[in-house]
Amino acid sequence: MSTRKERYIELPQVSAGSLRLLKVVTYGSPDAEPKVYLQASLHADELPGMMVLYKLQQLLNDIDSRGDIAGYIVIVPVANPIGLAQRMQGNILGRLDFETGRNFNRGWGTGGDVDLVEDAITRLDKANDTFGNDAIHNRQLIAEALRQAVRSLPAFDEAATLKRTLLELAIDADICLDLHCDNEAVMHMYTHSDSWPRARELAVWMDCEAVFLAEESGGHPFDESVSRPWFEIAKHYAEVALPDAPLSVTLELRGLGDVDELLAATDAEHLVEFLKGEGVINGATATLPKVRCDATPLAGVEHIRATEAGLVSHCVAVGDQIKTGDTVARIIDPMASFGDGVTELRAGTDGLVYARTHHRIIAPGDVVTGIAGSTPLAGKGSGLLTD
Repeated sequence: MSTRKERYIELPQVSAGSLRLLKVVTYGSPDAEPKVYLQASLHADELPGMMVLYKLQQLLNDIDSRGDIAGYIVIVPVANPIGLAQRMQGNILGRLDFETGRNFNRGWGTGGDVDLVEDAITRLDKANDTFGNDAIHNRQLIAEALRQAVRSLPAFDEAATLKRTLLELAIDADICLDLHCDNEAVMHMYTHSDSWPRARELAVWMDCEAVFLAEESGGHPFDESVSRPWFEIAKHYAEVALPDAPLSVTLELRGLGDVDELLAATDAEHLVEFLKGEGVINGATATLPKVRCDATPLAGVEHIRATEAGLVSHCVAVGDQIKTGDTVARIIDPMASFGDGVTELRAGTDGLVYARTHHRIIAPGDVVTGIAGSTPLAGKGSGLLTD
């Protein structure tokens, strides 16, 4: 018998006669463990994740029909219907909220005077139940405190309600995968520094060519709002027996143009193999693929920015290994005389070209190339994603 369930959550109307819905698909029993949460396209114009989750559901339907769903799987295939409706002259502009100008993947786990970690610790300190020697029981106490903290987040408008709803679906998950993509890029991912040993198999299965680690990346992205509270609470209750923090990851499914059924089907198959290894799906896993990369610090990423306006001529491809001083791109001023108006952009670190802009005309300050270096760069502050 199928365990698949679908439901729709209504978001507040922003005008009379309008209504947006958030679709939630689940497999398995809500009481089963581990719980996995997957969502796609929080930045609504980053579309590969939608295709991957579409293909993943096809696989899960078959797996479910055989009774091989061991855990609980929650899927939000279109995580941002607000951004998806933000169209201008035929283009979807889903990274920032038109209403507020805020990035849809920033400011998670905090709002107004509410901070998830502080709120949850306050609730735990006041709770009648006390921690014991059973890590599973202690985990249940923390999960409930976090659920209550999420419900206390302000939600006065459509975007805030979306944020609170998504976070409530994910906050008690054992594994959280937030599917994004870059401009033009190799497969890569971001996760908490202490999650790397566990995240390694995901990186291998997904054929990642770069993995970025940080304890705090800046800006409060979604994936950190799921994992960071557990790490912070564990520090606060250092003497308490607690299970491992959730594995929460931002998985970048290559580039904006990589919306391809065959590619997505392969990615979905690899996600199934990873979930088998985590005990979410019954069955023997296939042979683990070859390791493509080591994890590197997010502080080692160099974003090479344009210094002039003009046309972009890339000199390196994504996936290339380069050295300090190598020319990564040339900016051509189309107003200049022939032979003049050329600015070369050079790498300031050794590393992998993991991403580059898909735009071919840019303004000063625009990011042209991203390089994954193994050594933290000088001048990197706490806002690694926002600086």
